Amino acid sequence: MSDKKSTIKKVNELDYSQEFEINQLHADRDFIEFQRKKLKEMHPNAKPEDIDRQIANIVARNNSIDLIIDGIAKHFNFDIKEEDLKEFADRIKNNVLNDVNQNMSNDTMKKMVQNEETLKNIALSTLKRSLLYKELAKLWDIRVSDEEVKTSLDNYYAATNMPIRDILNDKAKFESVREIMLNEKIGNELLHRFRVKFNLPQPPKNSQKNNNNNS
Repeated sequence: MSDKKSTIKKVNELDYSQEFEINQLHADRDFIEFQRKKLKEMHPNAKPEDIDRQIANIVARNNSIDLIIDGIAKHFNFDIKEEDLKEFADRIKNNVLNDVNQNMSNDTMKKMVQNEETLKNIALSTLKRSLLYKELAKLWDIRVSDEEVKTSLDNYYAATNMPIRDILNDKAKFESVREIMLNEKIGNELLHRFRVKFNLPQPPKNSQKNNNNNS
């Protein structure tokens, strides 16, 4: 959506010494099962504990990035246009409700996008993050080449045997993969530039004893 009228402007410098602390991890149960399904498809021979470890890493990564994004957003001013917000909301709702194979969504998301107020909030958050990621990509000179996209698709085909020809031959789909990869790079850069400290509550000692007794 390169022609969107909404804009973002950096109002002061980012504080790279800023530290973020996570006291609790948040993850929707449907999201976890959705990730489990996709990981099993991509790694059919993986052990359950390896899948669980990958899911835990995804949840920790997502929580960390969300926290950093919330923290650095105050360094930017957003001018959000109503037409862009409506277009984002319509696109999100259409993608989720028409995702019959659950390639990109889950049941919780389908319920959420059918509530207009919730959908508007999701669209606003998504639009702001899109603007912010675009600005960070320029600020840090982060790009994804055509060759990187093709290599990623080749690796995906090798791992899943799922067809990729339609993506290679469709500019919109190809650019969608590029955007996903760019966002992944920006997420990695956020985690590299800002420190996130995990201060999660420890399980009760009694439950630890019970676990030891049961093992």
